[in-house]
Amino acid sequence: MSSFFVAKVTAYLLERMIMLPPDEAVLAFKDKPTFAHGKNLKSFCEWIERDLFNISELIWKNPYHARFIEGFKGTGVIKNSFGGYSILVYGSMETCQMMQLVIPSIKQKCQFDISCIETNEVEFAVTGASPLCCQGGDCILQPSGLGTGVLGAWLKRINDQRPVVGVTNNHVAAEYNNNAKGTLIYSHNKMHIGEIEKVIPLIPYKSNADTNLVDLALIRPKDLNTIDFSFLCTSSLPLGEANLENNYKQGNSDIILCADTSVPVNGLIMSFPVTFYVGHNPKYRFEDVIEIDIGQPGNSGALILDNSHYIGGIFFAVRRNGNRFFGYVNKWEYVRSESGVDFIL
Repeated sequence: MSSFFVAKVTAYLLERMIMLPPDEAVLAFKDKPTFAHGKNLKSFCEWIERDLFNISELIWKNPYHARFIEGFKGTGVIKNSFGGYSILVYGSMETCQMMQLVIPSIKQKCQFDISCIETNEVEFAVTGASPLCCQGGDCILQPSGLGTGVLGAWLKRINDQRPVVGVTNNHVAAEYNNNAKGTLIYSHNKMHIGEIEKVIPLIPYKSNADTNLVDLALIRPKDLNTIDFSFLCTSSLPLGEANLENNYKQGNSDIILCADTSVPVNGLIMSFPVTFYVGHNPKYRFEDVIEIDIGQPGNSGALILDNSHYIGGIFFAVRRNGNRFFGYVNKWEYVRSESGVDFIL
């Protein structure tokens, strides 16, 4: 089994030990995270249930545990300078300081380097209602008029009486599950372009089982005769579907963010968060996302392509580090599987 997969399993189990009390953390080996494709998590690390219990207990007995959890944002995997993989923990400065007390116990049996990335809140990447702040394939308003995001593209689909569908985020079109099928969608200049066809619900994190694979809504166009398939930043539909994780493992980290109607923005894959928490009160837990080194508020719903113009995902969240933003992307394989749509690419 690849070291990348073992690193992802390790990162996943670490997040469970941080977020769950010891009696629940020991059950993490029975979890079925989507990225594992049904594989037994116990066979990829020397940890046993007692190790999960002990490390979780070490975390949960800390008198500042509640502040540790409040600042914790997730875990992930990154390629290191030696050609292998390291584990990342994302969190506040206080969370990262507390992690230093736990790392020696973790490394006793799973020999991955572990580092903590200090970060502020991770937020959904919608922005204010001013068109000047809106960038992407095509700028659209939230139905409330309070914010703007992106209609990533109009895409064709296979064997359907409704052959065209637009893709964007739930938090842009449905505003966190609040707008239902049939809600009208408008461009930033208040032209009626379509209506919500389908919403993949966002699940707030309240218990161990609450997780999300995508932040997604589908848009039915108002008029097929006025659909413009060329507004994407590459001036054409994607050429196919890319597996950005495989690209990354093979040494190709290049991506394109369609963050402007005419000029693609080039960037790099930074890491693969295995679990990631977005928002605050409520917060939402996502599994198996992609971190990139570009993006900003207003890019919600924009498509991510590889450097061959194959589609790899949809942009949905950002975190800020000083004057720099990092973006977060749902994988296209989950967009396809969760939407139930076979796209023609």
